[in-house]
Amino acid sequence: MAGLINTLFEYRFFRTDHLTALIDGDRMSLEKRLRKLWEHRFLERSFLPLYPEPATRPAIYSLDYRGANLLVKEKGIEPGLMGHVLKHNKSSTAYVELQLLFSNFRAVLALVLRNKGWAKIKFWRQDNEIRDRVEVKLPNGKTKHWPIAPDGFFCIEGEHGKMYRFIEADRYTMDNRRFLNKMRAYYHWWEGGKHTEKFGIKNFRVLTITHNKLARDRRLEVTKEVKMAKIGGEGRADRDENILVYSRR
Repeated sequence: MAGLINTLFEYRFFRTDHLTALIDGDRMSLEKRLRKLWEHRFLERSFLPLYPEPATRPAIYSLDYRGANLLVKEKGIEPGLMGHVLKHNKSSTAYVELQLLFSNFRAVLALVLRNKGWAKIKFWRQDNEIRDRVEVKLPNGKTKHWPIAPDGFFCIEGEHGKMYRFIEADRYTMDNRRFLNKMRAYYHWWEGGKHTEKFGIKNFRVLTITHNKLARDRRLEVTKEVKMAKIGGEGRADRDENILVYSRR
């Protein structure tokens, strides 16, 4: 039981089909286990509003207080982090949809790596501990602090070494200028070696997940400007391939 609950803790929000795809066993038996865990308050269950509403909607599971207490006791998870997770489990529809975007991407990635057999996800983080900021000098001589606030950070480990990725979930709620500044912040963060100071890694890539190909292509055009502008002078990023944009469709 703790294994299933721990998987849900790691993913934060999960549709039933995510769990049945990742966990071996009979689908009906797994669904019964999920229902029992929900009835006994180990898991929380909800449904997103869909219009027009279909005959059936996939259940969305998250951690409830009894499941959280079990993991604190058996897995040694820090109570403060668990409290943070529980607090956000009853958040707005927009927040749940964002977390499901991560869960879907992570589940697909895990399945692909498992089927290929040559690599695995070594770790996945998505809390405040992965945040940072970078100091940038502007052309007017002033200094500006830009936040580094990725939605997620993970590592893929395989026979050829480790690959580090920061995730940005783009729901197209920010204009192109803000998105460009976000990408520029990553560039200056990398250029100054701040990623090595904070995480002890040599290189990384930024992976932006969009809802469709049109949004992906638009963000790609904006991202190309990063290599053309060092703030405060002319220059280009020698590693502009560090910034990627991915469409989930």
